[in-house]
Amino acid sequence: MDLIRTIVSTIQLHCQTKNIIAAVQDAVRLARLKSDIPTLVYFLLELRGPGNVGPDFDLEFPDINAEQRKEIFESALKRYFKARSVRPDEAASIGVGESAIFVYNSNQIDDEIGKHKLLLIEAKHKSESVLNREDQRLLWLETHNTLNHKLNSIERSKHNILNACFNYSSQIEAMEYASNSFARELTNLSDGISLFLLEYCPGAKPQFESILSEMSTKEPERRSHLLMSMRRIIDALADKFSPPQPKDGLGKNQTRNRLQYFLEQSIDSTGLPIDKTMMEATLKSVYDRANKGVHANVSVLELEQSVMHLIIYLNVLRSVTQSRTLRQA
Repeated sequence: MDLIRTIVSTIQLHCQTKNIIAAVQDAVRLARLKSDIPTLVYFLLELRGPGNVGPDFDLEFPDINAEQRKEIFESALKRYFKARSVRPDEAASIGVGESAIFVYNSNQIDDEIGKHKLLLIEAKHKSESVLNREDQRLLWLETHNTLNHKLNSIERSKHNILNACFNYSSQIEAMEYASNSFARELTNLSDGISLFLLEYCPGAKPQFESILSEMSTKEPERRSHLLMSMRRIIDALADKFSPPQPKDGLGKNQTRNRLQYFLEQSIDSTGLPIDKTMMEATLKSVYDRANKGVHANVSVLELEQSVMHLIIYLNVLRSVTQSRTLRQA
């Protein structure tokens, strides 16, 4: 935990001082610590370049199948190229197509910026030294303009990469803070939810407890299976509290909608001050991730977020169910 906080702080310091190489190196360390493979591959691309990541990627993550590796690498490559895109209004001046990119790795960008600044100074000097030769002066002014656009594009690439490092570190910082705060309440909440599941859905209790005990697993496939367990818990609760009602548009396969319908009805009947829209979004985030399937790549960060959302939702469901039961007694 302390190591993660230290790396987050150093990334943000590197971003403030515009030390792009150090920022990317620490972003790689952070993504590796969090087992966040999609982000790790992106920052490895930033550090090494596309030609130097593929072979290592295959060796470093043997637990991920070839199809998943291909999907992760292509997604990371899109982020890599997007950070280097030339703006359409600059493309014509530079003499490249609108989809062109400058493929400089993080350890090359500062050198390229320095080189282009020197070339700009030289072009400006040349244009001023041939004032009596209008054709040559215009030629050097055009060269100066082209170099200036190139420099702007490269500097913007550096800014985009530093932003990616800073935003990722901030995201992890927020998640760590939420995790630490949430961890203090996790034991009491999970105990209450386990008792709730034991009473209403006994088969879901061991699944819930397995999710809690394995949520930090380093095995990608196991993380996907834990997400599927979350879906099974939701399905079981929907069947218990809100059986299919096809006439009302709540069929057998609409488990998320059925459970949310029960929750909203319970909130209305108990008068508890609970935001139904927020709860619907919380359930949807868990269910959407769980629907990716067992072969989907799920980072530790995504799994932790889903576990938090599931606990929040189940705790609210427990509260309204208990309140509803008391009112009916």
